[in-house]
Amino acid sequence: MSALVFPEAPPNLTDDETQALKWLKSQEDIIVKPADKGGNVVLMTRQYYTEEANKKLSDTEVYLPLSTSPLPSIQVAVSELVHRYVVLGFLPNAMSRKLVPAYPVAPVWYFVPKVHKSLTHPPGRPIVAGIGSATEPLSAYLDWLLRPLLSGTPTYLKDTGDFLRALDAFEWRQDFQLISLDVESLFTRIPHALGLQAIQVALARSNKDQVFCNFVLEALDLVLSNNVFLFGK
Repeated sequence: MSALVFPEAPPNLTDDETQALKWLKSQEDIIVKPADKGGNVVLMTRQYYTEEANKKLSDTEVYLPLSTSPLPSIQVAVSELVHRYVVLGFLPNAMSRKLVPAYPVAPVWYFVPKVHKSLTHPPGRPIVAGIGSATEPLSAYLDWLLRPLLSGTPTYLKDTGDFLRALDAFEWRQDFQLISLDVESLFTRIPHALGLQAIQVALARSNKDQVFCNFVLEALDLVLSNNVFLFGK
């Protein structure tokens, strides 16, 4: 029986475009990142990218440099937490393999430029890429456990349509003003203690048992307290 052979798809780039991409890839002093909004591609000099990154990372209210790698101890902490709740019967045995990665990698920090705020000196939105890290599976599992509770919170708005429907409940007057607020680097500004307290209040409103609540709060504390990363080398 002969194998089927499919013709190669024609290239969607011209020769000049292909050569331009190869040239761009070879330029070590140019950083290419997606824009924070709009789906555009942004080219920055490595010098500007490094200066903006260092400006972000020098904020000692948010970031602290580490003298040694805590990755082995984080993996042990995740393993011990999961094992304890397996013994309690809350987690099935199979979850040990899913929630505790055998060979975790160090998360990586980078930023995407906010060109909608400045085209010449765009500020950066920090991102920690934690794929493959020691806490990634546990984080994803917590997200799955907590997502159903989100819609039950009194301040929950699903989307713009939900917001407009909420406004229908108000009697609008001419002297009212609609005001929007924005928080710079929101997720780095949430105090962990208050974040855990908010989750605890949401859990108290639910019908979850105490073991469920204890696991969520302990696992969240572990994840939030061990958000470590590398930048550059």
